[in-house]
Amino acid sequence: MSSRNLASIALLAVVALATGFVLAGQVKAQLLTPSNQVARYQALVRSVQELEAANADSRRQIASLRGKIDSLESQAAAQSAATSASTSAMYCLVSAFSGSAGEVVIDQGPPLTSPIKVVAVGDRNRMQAALDDPSALPGVRARQVQFQVHLTFEGSPDVSLPAYDSSLQIPHVSPT
Repeated sequence: MSSRNLASIALLAVVALATGFVLAGQVKAQLLTPSNQVARYQALVRSVQELEAANADSRRQIASLRGKIDSLESQAAAQSAATSASTSAMYCLVSAFSGSAGEVVIDQGPPLTSPIKVVAVGDRNRMQAALDDPSALPGVRARQVQFQVHLTFEGSPDVSLPAYDSSLQIPHVSPT
């Protein structure tokens, strides 16, 4: 045999050997795929079950939070009603008042009977000075004489107020 034939046979053997390795690798990969598919399917099933459990837990938390929100809204509504009831006679801005037979109507609000307490928040010294000055607040002074109203002032240096929990709209007060 010639060296050329020998080289051709060797080359053919190497190609056949390489083809055999590639073919064996393909067969091995195809044989492993079904078992991989089963493992992947099982992993997906576990993932879906975990997500369903997490969703159920989230739904329970949402229901609990909605209950808490309802409770807090009820408490806030009760506080607003209590605040409205307790402050029906308390105005910081009084633009008009009138009355007869022991009743006074302030800014078209409900009739009030004496004693009427007006609560104001502001600079204590300036309010005290305005009430002490006979020339200040001429409209209030005229009504004081007309309706025989007795004004007193009590001040407190440090007052703590609860947070405002109502609408900012005051329907019966308008700028003058």
